[in-house]
Amino acid sequence: MKYILFPGRHLLTTKFQQEYLSSVAQKDSTVVYAVTSANQAGSRYNPLPLWIRTLGVDRFAQHTGLPSRIVPIPHFGHANNFAELVIKYTNDALGISINPENTQVLCSTPPLITMYQDLGYDVLTAEYDLDTKKYIKDTPSEIMKSLMSSRELTHQALSGTQNKLIKSVPEVFEQAKHLWNDPLLTEEGSLTEDRDYNTYAYGMANDAFLDIKYNDIKHGLVSGRIVDEGCADAALIARMIKEDPDSDYIGVDIASEFIARCHERQRVGDFGSAYVNFYQRNILDDLFEDETISTTICNSTTHEIYSYGNGEDDLYSYLTKKYKQTKVGGHLVIRDVVGPEDKDKVVYAWLNDTDGQSISPEEAVAWTDLSPETLDGLSTRSRFFIFAQTFQRDLIASGRKSPDNAIGFDLEKIKGKEYIKTTFREMTEYMTKKDYTDSWMSEMNEQFAYWSFSEWKDALREVGFKISEGVDKESSYSYTSEWIIENRWEGKVRLYVKENEELKEIPYPPTNMVLIGEK
Repeated sequence: MKYILFPGRHLLTTKFQQEYLSSVAQKDSTVVYAVTSANQAGSRYNPLPLWIRTLGVDRFAQHTGLPSRIVPIPHFGHANNFAELVIKYTNDALGISINPENTQVLCSTPPLITMYQDLGYDVLTAEYDLDTKKYIKDTPSEIMKSLMSSRELTHQALSGTQNKLIKSVPEVFEQAKHLWNDPLLTEEGSLTEDRDYNTYAYGMANDAFLDIKYNDIKHGLVSGRIVDEGCADAALIARMIKEDPDSDYIGVDIASEFIARCHERQRVGDFGSAYVNFYQRNILDDLFEDETISTTICNSTTHEIYSYGNGEDDLYSYLTKKYKQTKVGGHLVIRDVVGPEDKDKVVYAWLNDTDGQSISPEEAVAWTDLSPETLDGLSTRSRFFIFAQTFQRDLIASGRKSPDNAIGFDLEKIKGKEYIKTTFREMTEYMTKKDYTDSWMSEMNEQFAYWSFSEWKDALREVGFKISEGVDKESSYSYTSEWIIENRWEGKVRLYVKENEELKEIPYPPTNMVLIGEK
């Protein structure tokens, strides 16, 4: 055979692989290492960047003494034609013609073995025994799992070249271990498996929305070293650079997908000649030395800390760390959702039941279709019943949240009209989420109305900040978005409290706050 195609993420190379290749390769065989998911990193599925993986493969290949080629293959997800795609990309990239007549495939993953065999290839199954249908040796993925849970960074099963590489760049593997063991990250390197990144990025970076966000916070920015914690795809950083290109900017996000999008912005020149750097980190960690940051921006991130972490405990810990990293004279700028002041009071909500399909609370209990099309077709009142069943559902089921976080409500008739009776906080949660049908289950994981604006100010004062007070937009303030009122609430929702057995209409809750902490 002319080629041995060796596809895989190539996270690590092993002694067994070295011995196995020596035993199956012919004198004129060229080993083609296809490094799959090459454009992904920073997750448990793929913890190492491409440059480390290709460097490891190249050193390993040179040590085997076998002719070799290396080709990066993009990520396809769980594609049913994965094997065919790998072969097509390999042939196009290297200008060769791998086919069943001239190539054997080295692969130990059972579903992929079947894929390549179905295409007519002879498969060298390496660590996997086809007769017993069991692994006879640990795979690189299993060894990686062992390394990520160990204090050691080297492993006796690894090839000598791999262990030497680890020792030469230990910081890369330590960072991989840190992300691997982060309790908030999913297998794919995200906060939640339900997030649609295109929808989320559009909401964060749409020009009209971006201008609103920037105008909300620009008076709180102190030039120097500016950090956007939870930077998403860095659209806000690009906007800030237009006004202040001389500051240094650092973007931090936990999601590997967003870090990849940040680097793509940098590649196409969205940041000009400004200094901009990005880190995939959990913002709950200690990120910077004390008193080294001029401005820390938390744009729609503090509610994620509260929602995915341990509530108030993690939020206070985060704010304390922000105080420590801020220079004297520097600012912490928080722009986020906010809860109403009287969040525990009982409210009576009229929700429109004629603007879509009507279902009962009992039907909602067994409802399974959460597609955007179906949710959009429900009336405002009916969608509330779905909301009551799905809010925090996945986090409660996983044990990360208490059942107390579920929505409770009653139906009460007053003068012939039926109202939904619940707390101001719970109704605010619904009102601020009801239109996110494209990312419904992702939004259901998050809480918006946990602290009122006065509670937020108290929290910042408690950790040491002074609040920039006032009533105009040169200070800290909360507000109710006129756009949301006009486009999402008017004609859909009316709120009341009961006074002397009569219902009295009350204003809509605040939607956002801008809170500036000064050190």
